[in-house]
Amino acid sequence: MDRTGLNHHLSRRMFSSRSTKPGWSGGLLLFVLAALFIAARIYCASVYRVDSDEPQHLHVVWGVSQGLVQYRDLFDNHSPLFQLLCAPLFRALGERADILVAMRMAMIPLYLSCLGCVYLICSALFSWRCAILAVLLTGFHWRFFCTSIEFRPDNLWALNWLLLLTVLVRVRPPTWRWLLAGLLAGIGFSISMKTTVMMMDLAGAGALTWFICRNALQSASPAQPARNAGLFLAGLATVPGILLARFAAKGALVGDGPNNLLYCMIRHNLIAASERTRFFTLREIAALAALAGVVWWCGRVYRSTTDRGLGARRVFLLIAGGFYPVILFVIWPLVTGEDYLALLPMVGMTVAPALLAVLEKLSQFAPRFGWCATALPSCLIAGEIAMDVQETKPWHDRTALQEQFIANTLKLADPQDYVMDSKGEMIYRNRPYFYVLEEMTRWMFKAQKLQDDIPDQMVSHAVCIVARNAERYPLRTVIFLRENYVPVAFRLLVAGRILSPEPGGNAVEFHIAVPARYALVWPTQPGEALLDGKPYTGPLNLAVGPHTLQVTKGSGGPMALLWAKAVERGFFPYYQPSEAEKLETSQARHDNIL
Repeated sequence: MDRTGLNHHLSRRMFSSRSTKPGWSGGLLLFVLAALFIAARIYCASVYRVDSDEPQHLHVVWGVSQGLVQYRDLFDNHSPLFQLLCAPLFRALGERADILVAMRMAMIPLYLSCLGCVYLICSALFSWRCAILAVLLTGFHWRFFCTSIEFRPDNLWALNWLLLLTVLVRVRPPTWRWLLAGLLAGIGFSISMKTTVMMMDLAGAGALTWFICRNALQSASPAQPARNAGLFLAGLATVPGILLARFAAKGALVGDGPNNLLYCMIRHNLIAASERTRFFTLREIAALAALAGVVWWCGRVYRSTTDRGLGARRVFLLIAGGFYPVILFVIWPLVTGEDYLALLPMVGMTVAPALLAVLEKLSQFAPRFGWCATALPSCLIAGEIAMDVQETKPWHDRTALQEQFIANTLKLADPQDYVMDSKGEMIYRNRPYFYVLEEMTRWMFKAQKLQDDIPDQMVSHAVCIVARNAERYPLRTVIFLRENYVPVAFRLLVAGRILSPEPGGNAVEFHIAVPARYALVWPTQPGEALLDGKPYTGPLNLAVGPHTLQVTKGSGGPMALLWAKAVERGFFPYYQPSEAEKLETSQARHDNIL
C-alpha cells in the first residue's frame, strides 16, 4: 500500500464517524463513565481545598441576591452574567455555613456538559472511540478536574466556548450556524472578557483553515460571507446589549469614579495588566512549535479525507486547538489556572485523534506492538487519575474549617454589621471598602496607583469584625489591625486591645481607634477596675481617642478590652490555633490560595 492509500485507510479506520457507531457496549461504557465522573465530583466538591476566588464570587452573588447592583454597590472585575444566573439559587439556599459546597454542586452539570460537548465534537469529526479518549484525557486531567470543582464563572465560560465549537462543527444550515455562534460569543463576553482569546483563536484558526482548505470553502454566493458576518454580529450584540442597557438604567454603566462597569470590568484590569512584564520562556516556545506541528499534520489530514467539507471542519478544530495555547501564552497578558478550563478540552480534542493515528500506524507497520493501542492511552489516563488524587487529597477534608469560619461569622455578625475581609470571604455581610484585594489591586497598592485608606473606611463604618489575612492587606492596614484587633477564632479578628495593667498600680493609657461597645475580659477570675477613672460595672461605649484602665483588685497578667458583642456570643481573646488550623494556613499559603 502506498503512502496515499495508507493515509486514506487510516482516515477511514480512525476518523470516520459514519462507519463506527457505539453499540450497546459503547452506550454502557458512556453510562459507567458518567456515573464515575459524577461520583468523583460530588465527593471532591465536599473536601477539595477552597480557592480565595470562590468566596469572592459568592459574595458578589450574595450582593445580587440582596438587590445590590454589581459595579455600583460592590466591586467585581468580572462580567456579570454568571453571578446574575446564580443569584436565584443562592437566595433559595439561604444563609448556611456550607454554602460553598452547595454552590459547588451546581458546577457539576457544567463539568459534565463540557465533556458532552467534547464527545459531540469528536464523534462528529472523527469516531466515537476517539471521542471517548478525548473525554477521558480532558475530564481526568488534574488541572481541568480540580479547577472545575471550584465555584467560578470560568466553568460556564468554558462550556459556552465548547458549545460555540459544537455549533460551528455540527450545525449545517449556515443561517442558524452563524446566528447561534454569534449569540454564544455574546454570551461568552457576558460571562468573561477572556472570550477575547476565543475570538482571536477562531479568527486565526479560520484564516489558516481557509489557507489549507480554500478549494473546499469557496462560497456559492459572493454575498454569503457578508450575510454570515451580519448574522454573527447580530447574535454577538444581543446579550451584551441587554446587560449594558440594564446597568445603564441602574446608573452603573459609566462614571467618574470606580463604581461603574466600565472601570471595574475594563479599566481596572487594564491598569494592572498594562504594567506586567512578559518573558519568552520554554512554554511559549513549546506552544509555537506545537502549532507548527499541528498545521503540518492538518495538511495531511485534509488530503486524506475524501469528504472535503468534513476535512475542512477537522482542520479547523485541530488548528483551533493548536492556536489557542499560542494566544494564551504568547499574547494574553495574564495567565491563570482557570484559563486552562477552556484550553485543555482543545488540547484533548487535538491529542486524541493524533494519538490514535500514531497508534494505528504503529499497529500497521509493527503488528506485534498492537497492544500499545490499549496500553498507552490506559497508562495516560491512569497517570491523570493519580495526579487527581494527589492534587485533591480526598482523604483530607479542607472545607471543614471554611464552614467553621462562615458559621462563626454568621454567629458574630448581624445583618447590619459591616465586616472587613480581603475578597469577600465572609460572603454574607457588607464590606466598608469597595475594592477586593485580589492580585491586580495589590499590585496597584505596591505601584502607589491606589491609596491605602482601608483603616479610614473601617473607622467610619465602625467595623468590629475582620477576616485575618495579612498576606493580602497593604502594610498600613496590617499595622492598624495588629494594634486594634484581637484574634478570637480561626481567621477571625474582633475589635479590642490586650492590656497589661498591674493590680494596684498606676493607670494604663491606651487608644481606641474603632468606636464601639467594649467589655473587659479577665484572664482568670474577674476583679475590679477603673475605666476612664470610673468603676467598671459592665460593657461601655468607648469613643475614638485615649482612655485609661486601672486595676484596683484582681490577679495580674494580660487582660483584654474586647468588643462586647463577641463576649456575649461566646468569643474570647485568648484564642490559640489548633494544629489542624495551623496546617490549613500553612497549606493555603503554600498553594497560594489565601
